Amino acid sequence: MNTHVVNFKKIFKETAPQLNRYDVFRDFVFCVSIALENAFLKCENKESDYLRIVGKYRKVDVMRFSEMYAELVLAFEYKPSDILGQLFMELEISSAHLGQYFTPFSICKVMAELNIGVDLDEQLSKHGYITVSEPASGSGSMLIAFSESMREKGYNPQSQIYFHAIDLDPVAAKMAFIQLAILGLVAEVVIGNTLTLEFSETMKTPGYYLWGHRLKNKFNPVENLLSKSDQENIDKPFCLNLNIFSNFKIAKLEEVA
Repeated sequence: MNTHVVNFKKIFKETAPQLNRYDVFRDFVFCVSIALENAFLKCENKESDYLRIVGKYRKVDVMRFSEMYAELVLAFEYKPSDILGQLFMELEISSAHLGQYFTPFSICKVMAELNIGVDLDEQLSKHGYITVSEPASGSGSMLIAFSESMREKGYNPQSQIYFHAIDLDPVAAKMAFIQLAILGLVAEVVIGNTLTLEFSETMKTPGYYLWGHRLKNKFNPVENLLSKSDQENIDKPFCLNLNIFSNFKIAKLEEVA
């Protein structure tokens, strides 16, 4: 059992108990996604949105948001999967009237194994990376499953895959963005309708900004100049742990009402 998932649920249930559970979960997701984005964008409008959301909560509840994020990162360190999708279903806050249901990660894992293909080495040697696109990504379960299948086969999804995800629901799309970001994956997540091609927002993960440009240069001869230990550090997957809440004025929690 992933104890960090258990801890997350415990903290969540203690956070603003007077408010609707879906609203609290949505606000947590929006705050974390904004914080992750603004670690690089430094967008005043996004920070204003962040401050507007946390303004609805007591200081202790804002602190719990930070604790929930910490448990989420630790949960990924323990075992990567669609953790937010799992929590969304287990906390029974899904929007049943919208037919919202996140596919279990175990099923996505089987589907990922079937879709990896036999010509992977050829594609990687030719292009340096592959592109994985999901037109109805939900919380990103299929993309996470694919990255884990790649990793288990000895590849590094952080430096050999570019992910592209689209979902109509802003909450689901931001859940996918957060999880792909924590996993250190190079990805763009779009909020919009794949069928009508109407899109409202595009979010790029920290990995996109930090090392996305290296995908096409995966086999760049310059890397051959690195020491063996340095090269191993580059190729070893890791979990991205940004101190995201320190990027905001709101980090000084005494300012929260």
